[in-house]
Amino acid sequence: MNESISFSTTKMPQKCFFISSNSLDMSSFFSWWDDLVIASSEEEILAPLRIVEPNLLSLTAIGGGSNGQRRFIAKIKGISTPVTLESLGEGLIRLLRIIIALVSAKNDTLCIDEIENGLHYSTHAEIWKIIFENAEKLNVQVFATTHSGECVDAFQRSLNNFYDPESGELIRLKKKNDEIQATTFDAGELAIANRESLEVR
Repeated sequence: MNESISFSTTKMPQKCFFISSNSLDMSSFFSWWDDLVIASSEEEILAPLRIVEPNLLSLTAIGGGSNGQRRFIAKIKGISTPVTLESLGEGLIRLLRIIIALVSAKNDTLCIDEIENGLHYSTHAEIWKIIFENAEKLNVQVFATTHSGECVDAFQRSLNNFYDPESGELIRLKKKNDEIQATTFDAGELAIANRESLEVR
């Protein structure tokens, strides 16, 4: 079984930005990053990353010479020399990919496969809050898949606590008799399922 969590937008999207479940491939994200830095949107990316790394001061993409290899390095409060993003953990890389793609997808659609990958469950609610805020502000329709009950719970709490409950829903996909059946849960139904410990995954 799988879940797809979606948000509504008011403008018809022109293209779709995609984040795979693999956190290793960063190639497309460097060009998105360059576009955001040119547009002076760097702080829109740094602020959410501080959920995972509170001491993050700055982030820079370096490299790109003849071999085309680029990487992110970060300046961390209390550490005199910059460190590689990889040394700060998979969660920060995953969140960076989500934020870069979300800001880049303004007026378009963002699809995130296995959104919870690499992210500690304790950060899920705050990450959903950031996604809600930016999706609304930037007019992005977000589709995210997950198999994580903690991620669904965090989505439900964020949806009910911070936003118009009609702006998101969970879609449960289940294969039955060689057909895929979809069942939708709005914010109220998710809250009831959570309170009654009902399985929606």
